[in-house]
Amino acid sequence: MEIRDWAKDNLGDLANVYNAQIATTVPHCYALSPDEFSVGCYPQTGDDFQSTFQNERIIVGIKGAQVRGFALVRVGQITHRARRLDGGFIHFLTYETGYRDVGQAILAACERHVRDTGASTIRAFDGYFYRFHHLGSPFVSDRMAHVYGLFGMNGYGLAGAGEIFLESCHYEVANPVLPDPTVEVHVQAQEGQGNLPNITVRVLCGDQEIGSCIALSVGDFCRAREAQNAIFVKGLGVTDNAQGRGWGRYLLARTLWEARQLGYRHTAISTAKRNYRAQLFYTNYGYRVTDTVYSFIKEDL
Repeated sequence: MEIRDWAKDNLGDLANVYNAQIATTVPHCYALSPDEFSVGCYPQTGDDFQSTFQNERIIVGIKGAQVRGFALVRVGQITHRARRLDGGFIHFLTYETGYRDVGQAILAACERHVRDTGASTIRAFDGYFYRFHHLGSPFVSDRMAHVYGLFGMNGYGLAGAGEIFLESCHYEVANPVLPDPTVEVHVQAQEGQGNLPNITVRVLCGDQEIGSCIALSVGDFCRAREAQNAIFVKGLGVTDNAQGRGWGRYLLARTLWEARQLGYRHTAISTAKRNYRAQLFYTNYGYRVTDTVYSFIKEDL
């Protein structure tokens, strides 16, 4: 077995490892071309995401003359939606089932790298995201039980309660009736990276917004053909004083109805693992749980 660094310029060559280990196993993950993988490993900085990193390493494990796993590890700082994280970060780690020794050796190399920089805390699958992975989620799916188990066996604890992903395939929905016909409904279709546009539905009472729903084409995250007719409901919210009046139901149904008219046939959504109200709400609309995702932390490294 050999553990060694991988050149960033050759990052696209690891796409076949990702495709074999992730795209065939984890829901909402699709096969990628080398250039799509290479570019997507480095998300663009935006208003809700800032990062400052040093000491980046791409670590691969080779056994039997083949790459059996890899990891991207860095040290620095992430600010994501006003949440600031410092220390070491294992942004991604995967290894082929049946090669636990390779996974263990890659993880050990990541930890040594972080310790050598003087950091004492290391996070895994937290904060930083691959755009193409699991609808822009930074977490690891419970479908990758061998990766989840590897972190647990090495003293990592969960960094949060987890997130649940749900989907509804070949969904049908009727155009909903407004709970209050005096409000204004604004529907905006915006061109994105997918074949079909993204959708934002807003409800306004006068000049005050009382709720909105934002949905993105899954094609915004990857170019795979099978992703182009699926839409991901990224945000659904209603102001406190407007809750309990049916606006959440209306916004979701209206968004899905608009998506259906544009050619979408499948839909996905996510919520916190402990958000039981949302889980009941979404399952009433035909969504079914696909998997649960987690992040990890290890302190006093």
